[in-house]
Amino acid sequence: MKYLIGMVALFFIAGTGCKPKEQPAAQAEQSAAPLKFEFRVKRAGSSLVFKSVNGNEWTDLSYACKELPCEFSLNNFGVNSNIPATVYSIKFKLSAKEVELASASMAPLKGSTWETLKYACEAKDCEFAVTEEGVTGIGKK
Repeated sequence: MKYLIGMVALFFIAGTGCKPKEQPAAQAEQSAAPLKFEFRVKRAGSSLVFKSVNGNEWTDLSYACKELPCEFSLNNFGVNSNIPATVYSIKFKLSAKEVELASASMAPLKGSTWETLKYACEAKDCEFAVTEEGVTGIGKK
């Protein structure tokens, strides 16, 4: 009888210890969704000036190109940062007529819902906003 009780206890312990842990549905959905971020970009000749709105560790920064076209990376820690991104990573390509953006985020970093974007930006006072959803122009006030 005591062997029977011991075997039942052993099977119970073994059975509960081998079950895979289930991830709550809300947590699984949250980890699959990109984190929110937003910043504003203003073109000043061959430079881009950035202003953080949400999801960045920086407030204001800029990048000046020596010649066009030029390429650089921006993440939630700054321009060409040595600190790995935790929210997003975007490769920028600035030319005389447009700004190209390519989401460089890798798993598990979701970054954005878009892969590549282009924004026509010939004017010196060209201004636009970038979020995890895309890019929108900012009208003059």
